[in-house]
Amino acid sequence: MAKKRLIKLFTLYSLLFTLLIPLFPVQVQGAPFNPDFIISDSELIDYKAMSEKTIHEFLNRWGTLGSYTTENIYGEKKKVSEIIWEASQKFRLNPQFLLALLQKEQSLITTTNPSQRQYDWATGFSCYGGKCNNDYKGFGKQVYYAAQKMRERYLNELEQNGRTFTGWGPGITKTTLDGINVTPLNKATACLYTYNPYQGGTVIEGRLIGANYNFWKIWNRWFTKIYPDGTLLQEEESPGVWLIQNDLKRPFLTRGALLSRYDPQKIIVTPKGNLQRYETGKPIKFAEYSLLESPKGTVYLLVGDNRRGIASSEVFRSIGFSREEVIKVDWEDLEIYPEEKPITMKSIYPTGALLQNRDTGGVYFIEEGVKYPIWSRELLKTNFKGREIIAIREEELSKFPTGDPVKFKDGELVASREGRSVYIISQGEKRPFATREVLEGLGYKWENVIWTTPVALSLHPAGEPVYLISEEVKIAMTNRNK
Repeated sequence: MAKKRLIKLFTLYSLLFTLLIPLFPVQVQGAPFNPDFIISDSELIDYKAMSEKTIHEFLNRWGTLGSYTTENIYGEKKKVSEIIWEASQKFRLNPQFLLALLQKEQSLITTTNPSQRQYDWATGFSCYGGKCNNDYKGFGKQVYYAAQKMRERYLNELEQNGRTFTGWGPGITKTTLDGINVTPLNKATACLYTYNPYQGGTVIEGRLIGANYNFWKIWNRWFTKIYPDGTLLQEEESPGVWLIQNDLKRPFLTRGALLSRYDPQKIIVTPKGNLQRYETGKPIKFAEYSLLESPKGTVYLLVGDNRRGIASSEVFRSIGFSREEVIKVDWEDLEIYPEEKPITMKSIYPTGALLQNRDTGGVYFIEEGVKYPIWSRELLKTNFKGREIIAIREEELSKFPTGDPVKFKDGELVASREGRSVYIISQGEKRPFATREVLEGLGYKWENVIWTTPVALSLHPAGEPVYLISEEVKIAMTNRNK
């Protein structure tokens, strides 16, 4: 009976592996600065990215601009955060874009004691060749007219003509004023070069040019979203799915590799370019519990990120494996998986099993002769979806030594109805989302939250809160407040 169950389980995983539609048509590497793609179109127009309160908090913690009040375009006294937020809402632009622009042009976000000139020409609007038009002087005007120009002229021109009045547009190659040939890949990048026609990161007559290169650095330092371990990400307009693990992005190379490990409903679609900050880790090519045969003929069982050699053909047959399930691979495929102890005739449930105490109803996960208690139905349903439970007597179950309770996997969203926080499990810790806005802003879905017991939550030690802003900015804010 147990042999039939194993055959059924491995038939399932074999079917998953046969879904060999590649998620990546070519090998993908982490990218440095790309002058053709600075930010995505969706990032530029994400006007709900920050509330006025969040903008104000960001300014206060990062510098002194949050305490500054001045006139807006209508002559009304307003906080800087209000001026930025109101312009972003009126013209449907991301307030983060305006914050990055203020920093790129005048370093206003981080300067502790800005000069009046920095305030007066905050976004560099109407300034060219060292001369500025006094009709647009003043912080409120600078923010308003920069946002207006971006939305009502540049984006409108791109929509209607495919290019701005200076000729920048997606797919159109132009030479910047610092001599670089650039072909914008999207509207947002074309807008940025229309606003400032220098690539930046270059030197002209002994003077270092910042321009769009600096904007890119600021954006990626501050507003590129940092995802906890276990998160599944897919860039918009791209078929590839990545697992964030140990601050690396690991590509799934086949659908079987993805579906045998994760629920595809939990994939977060992120704007193009958000994954550039992560270096690429080793790929995930084969389905969980795949049987891989080395060039020497040794068959390995793939368990998680490790491989276990099967000691003999007798062991292979006794477990219920079939030669039809074996995949011949090169050493290159095998060597990315660390080798663990082999599977022998003494190995008990090498693929793991769910055993239930007939007397108490308690369920355990058995692996390598150790039973691990499962303390909630949510843990059972989430970690072992679709796996059969085998009922045995208590005296049989007692033969297995007891290990630590089973925990939620990295990447799961969990909460208790008796508490107020929602957590993501990352490196075994439960990390609370700082606010509801953070959870939604990172793209996580409320329908994926697992509501469980306080006891199940207590298995995970508390970790650091999750924020929308990058870790670098969060640390800097914390240090500034000490």
